[in-house]
Amino acid sequence: MNKIYRQTAIELSLMLLFSLTMSLLGWIFIPATVTQSLTDITHYLLAPVIFLTLLLWVVPRSELRRAYTAPKHWLPELAIGVAAAVVVVAVTSVWSVEFIGMHAEYAPAVSLAPLSALSVLLLGPLFEEGYFRGVLLDRFLVVGRPWVGAIFTGLLFVVAHGSLSALLLLPGLVVMVTVLKLWRRTIWAGLIVHILFNLTVFSLAGRT
Repeated sequence: MNKIYRQTAIELSLMLLFSLTMSLLGWIFIPATVTQSLTDITHYLLAPVIFLTLLLWVVPRSELRRAYTAPKHWLPELAIGVAAAVVVVAVTSVWSVEFIGMHAEYAPAVSLAPLSALSVLLLGPLFEEGYFRGVLLDRFLVVGRPWVGAIFTGLLFVVAHGSLSALLLLPGLVVMVTVLKLWRRTIWAGLIVHILFNLTVFSLAGRT
């Protein structure tokens, strides 16, 4: 158990160090006179790719293989994922009265399409579900504390997005993908929910 906690502490420290480093570099090397597009490229494309590479280097390969193990049957995961995504979007729109307005902050990512689509609609959900639900939550399942893991990984996921809109937009998504992971024991239905949720938000952003 101590080994699990130690490994988790290393990974979370890496996440924090990376976030602080990127913020510091952005503050030093990307002055206000530089076009917004450079900042957007760094935020939506370069940073996620670098972070994903670093984290994949640190996380044990055995845990990554288990997290991304393909399901026995894809059709149930797809059907459950699509149905759950519809529920999450509907609940989120009710939960946050500003849902239709907050998507405007994601407009820069839409302007970088199609490159940003690879990061935000595929790499982001693939990494986040694989790590938060596939690796971290699995560790809590191993030690027999699934609901502690559900709460911890959910809070960490929201905090990692670092914005007020995340606090309003993400609770429904977090609850759904966590429940799906605990129920299905794979990340794939949750991954489909995550991708479709992001697609909805960015589709709305594209209309601003």
